[in-house]
Amino acid sequence: MPPVVEKKARGKKKQKKMKKNDPKKLEILDACAALGAACKMVRDWDDVDVVTLGMLSSLGRSLRGNGEYEEATKVHERCLAGRMKVLREDHEDRLATLNNLGVVYDDLNNYEKALELNNIAIVYKCLKNYGKAEELYERALEGYEGPLGKDNKKTKDCAFNFKHCLKATGNEERLVALTTAYPWLNDDK
Repeated sequence: MPPVVEKKARGKKKQKKMKKNDPKKLEILDACAALGAACKMVRDWDDVDVVTLGMLSSLGRSLRGNGEYEEATKVHERCLAGRMKVLREDHEDRLATLNNLGVVYDDLNNYEKALELNNIAIVYKCLKNYGKAEELYERALEGYEGPLGKDNKKTKDCAFNFKHCLKATGNEERLVALTTAYPWLNDDK
């Protein structure tokens, strides 16, 4: 089966088959070989060294970018376990690892795990990192709405939290879009 390159278009993934002699195919195959070698090396590394954890995080993102979601999940979970041992709960790298893991779970359609993004967004909001909070609320809301629907309590709770984040940032355009999609939010001033 030929390698596949994913392209994002309007928020949805499109796949394009690569031709046999495509130069990009050779680059991808080389990258896959390098990632495979890196994965073997990483298995023996110390999971509490901050530099190692940074490399694990990069490796997990690379694996995800290459479509190797299962392996990316394992690497991000290992990175998270290490970061939980050595970093405080609100440390940016620890939160970023949670986010990276949530994105891979979403890629795998593992919505139960992806739904945890809502809680991560709350932490970012508390840290006044509103840009990241908005991004995570939006992803979490999509994650809830897809399998659970707009009327589910978890979806509504996430939309409510997202609304208050948008109010805190003064992002009127997104707030209007959210309250249009969820008119009941207008009832709660």
